[in-house]
Amino acid sequence: MRRRLLSAILGSLVCAFVTACGVGGPDSVTLNRRDLSTTDATAVTSAIGATSATGTTSATGATPAEATTGGASGAASPYEDDSAVVSWRNWALAAAQAVNAGKVHTTALDELMTPDFAKQTTTLLAPQMGLTYPGPMPFTPISVTDLSPTARSLRICLVTAGFAHNRNAKASTPTHPNATKPMTVRPMVASAIYQNGTWLTSGLASENFSCSGVNPQTPTF
Repeated sequence: MRRRLLSAILGSLVCAFVTACGVGGPDSVTLNRRDLSTTDATAVTSAIGATSATGTTSATGATPAEATTGGASGAASPYEDDSAVVSWRNWALAAAQAVNAGKVHTTALDELMTPDFAKQTTTLLAPQMGLTYPGPMPFTPISVTDLSPTARSLRICLVTAGFAHNRNAKASTPTHPNATKPMTVRPMVASAIYQNGTWLTSGLASENFSCSGVNPQTPTF
């Protein structure tokens, strides 16, 4: 009798710490909603604004929130069919093509963004003028969260160095300004909203989660 009573008490305590007993949890954890639609463009620019030619030397001092890799062996994510992920794939393609054309805005790129994010994108892409992307900006989504029927948040591991290269590079030495850098992957939160019948990219912010072991694929045009 005492054992049954103790078991019942323990079961009640366990149930107090979960959403419901005997019911499966959500597919993904709801993210902190801060900075999803209006982000600190300066912080993000410092993350993605200094890309350089692909290298193979591992960077030192990487933190759990900043993985450094030497290649692109990652498998496709299970989120590629998600509409918000598709919108970000399209943005990554159009943004890379805009940089290659020496522009921070193109019609193709602007059609993929909310007006507010378009303003942030100007700040993001301006430091990259003079770089050449061999393909879309690489990233791997590691989670997709529904914030509402018309808003989604993506945790992505974004390649921020080691993919684009300086089109005027003449050398690749440790002391040369165009020196090769190792591929670096940073954690980001990307947001998307459903508006006027389509999903639009709406924000990009640095985040603190681990991209360790994530090797985004780097397809070319």
